[in-house]
Amino acid sequence: MIYVSFPKLPNHFPRKVHWHGQLSHHVYWGLVNRLGRQNVEFVKWKEKAPVKSRDLLVTCLPNNNYHHTNRIIGVENDTLIPARWSSPTFGKFGIDAPVDDLRALEPLLKRAAGYCVLSNDVALGKLRSGDPETCGHVEHFKQLVGGNYVVAPHPIDKQRFRRIPKKKFNRNGFMSRHRMMVYHKDWRKSSQAAIDLLLEMGYRQGREFSVVNWVNKNNPLSMRRFTKKYNIVFSGSYSETGPANILEFLTQGFLIAGHEDWWDGYGFPQTVWSYDPRKGQKMKENLAYLLDDCNVPEMEHNRDRILADYLAREDNEWDYLCDRLVEVIRCAQT
Repeated sequence: MIYVSFPKLPNHFPRKVHWHGQLSHHVYWGLVNRLGRQNVEFVKWKEKAPVKSRDLLVTCLPNNNYHHTNRIIGVENDTLIPARWSSPTFGKFGIDAPVDDLRALEPLLKRAAGYCVLSNDVALGKLRSGDPETCGHVEHFKQLVGGNYVVAPHPIDKQRFRRIPKKKFNRNGFMSRHRMMVYHKDWRKSSQAAIDLLLEMGYRQGREFSVVNWVNKNNPLSMRRFTKKYNIVFSGSYSETGPANILEFLTQGFLIAGHEDWWDGYGFPQTVWSYDPRKGQKMKENLAYLLDDCNVPEMEHNRDRILADYLAREDNEWDYLCDRLVEVIRCAQT
């Protein structure tokens, strides 16, 4: 039996688009479609899974079943940055900001039978190019599970997030200005440095840019208003693998801008944010470019190019992830 356990039930999505609901829905039904309904059973998040010697549990941290069995296939997020597993802070460029503290989790991961890891394009690019730090990190975690490890991009339900597409960018006008939404919420989703820089440059919050800590993607009316109001979604988060919620905005048709640890710009360097003080002037120039109405046609052209490429990919789809997950399951069963 293959047990599946995530924080939300499989029927949570698509009614609500919370990430854990998407994960639960797509993984559960993806395994049912591939392995048969009689072989897959969902276990509520806080319940102890009845895993026997030939069974497996597909779940993610911090599921308490990690303490009870080593028959786990972990579907885990990872930046592929070793320092994220050894330090509770973002310790670069003199910044000592908190990030998710993972130090207590690695001992639990040693108990797994395999991993299907979700990461971002920047990390995967470093892995493909043979970056020593990234490759060493991956090899370390591979060894914990005897090599039964795969890594894939964060998957996106493209049909769901194309329901209310952002088509044309706003042009400059008396009643309408193109705007950038800055996604910011406490330490975990912090864009405070970018907000401070925008204000220092003379831009006005509520005029050229807005700061939002949550977007109700479940409400079609609010999402239609959102698509009319903004062209750009910015996230300076340094604590996440490559925020899936920002990639959902990309899928919808917004131009996104984000931290260089997870966003490479797709060939549009003005959308890449860095905390490196040596790039401070460049960050000012990039923000000025993004908020200049004269550049709206060029930004829309780049959005079209990036979006077409992103939508054409297959490695960022849930089917791709579920196929890889089945590979890990089969390996653990042999």
